[in-house]
Amino acid sequence: MRGNYEAQKIIREHVEKHPEARDMPGRTLARALYAKHPEVWPSLEAARHAVGWFFGQAGKGSKRYSKNKRPARTPGEDWEQYLPEAWREPVEWEPFLIHGANRTLVISDQQVPFHDELACKISIRYGLDHGANLVLLNGDVVDSHWLSKYIKDPRLRDFPEEVRLGIQYLNTIRKAFPDARIIYKHGNHEERYQNYMRTHSPELLGVPEFSWEHIYHLDDYGIEIVTDKRPIELGKLNVYHGHEIPTGGVMPARTLFNKAMESSLAGHVHRSHHFSEPTASGKLISTWTTGCLCQLHPEFARINKWNHGFALVEVSDDGAFRVENLRIVDGKAW
Repeated sequence: MRGNYEAQKIIREHVEKHPEARDMPGRTLARALYAKHPEVWPSLEAARHAVGWFFGQAGKGSKRYSKNKRPARTPGEDWEQYLPEAWREPVEWEPFLIHGANRTLVISDQQVPFHDELACKISIRYGLDHGANLVLLNGDVVDSHWLSKYIKDPRLRDFPEEVRLGIQYLNTIRKAFPDARIIYKHGNHEERYQNYMRTHSPELLGVPEFSWEHIYHLDDYGIEIVTDKRPIELGKLNVYHGHEIPTGGVMPARTLFNKAMESSLAGHVHRSHHFSEPTASGKLISTWTTGCLCQLHPEFARINKWNHGFALVEVSDDGAFRVENLRIVDGKAW
């Protein structure tokens, strides 16, 4: 049907009567013609082929109807001025860099006040016994239970007490490591406070006295804060909490490998796991996920695959690193 004389005549008459049809996409023009003349073509696809034939687009090198070809489109000289200006987020997102040699205790997922006291003590003692001079609180240190979007136990409706116990835990870390650098990276549980404020008290956003750092007294304890899902570069090792780059599944460290494609360490999944694989050029990429320091059988997940654990990372001046990904079993770190 595409070369049918009657069909080509109908297309030619339509284009002569409606010059703007030359600038229409082929399928759009074919749809209009097919709707008006269904008796001419057995299908929309046949009409589309006829339109292509008319404009010299049927077959390689076809010039049968080259006189009907669409005119070349040239961009307007001033089109750039119409591009809308992009909205910019108020925070510049970039990695948090930690330079120089150090021995870092990486602990996360305490979820105070639902922490496991013995696991917390073991992780701190291990860091002290092995000379940690930097403590990285890698997210979900506090639970923010009453601010979560999930169903809550009304008997635990006491956010001020949660804050008090969270402050007490931070005080414990500073007491144990009086001279160490302490960095606190926000996890998804810390972000519950910001999300609650945005939803329920937006008028208070930006007031210093209501900032997360202020209510948890971070300045009093000399603790640095990392927010906005910023990754941390601990030498040549990337550190995530884990919610920024979801790492679940049967083999969480393998999932982290597939998503990061760089040597990385993350918490969040409450499971100690390690995966390594070389690239085609021979570069070894290793990834780790760490265990948690919270209670292992909470109401919302009585049966799970969690384990208590933490990591000790030794970094040299050139950024090279060594990771001990430790599990806590029978009251000992292994």
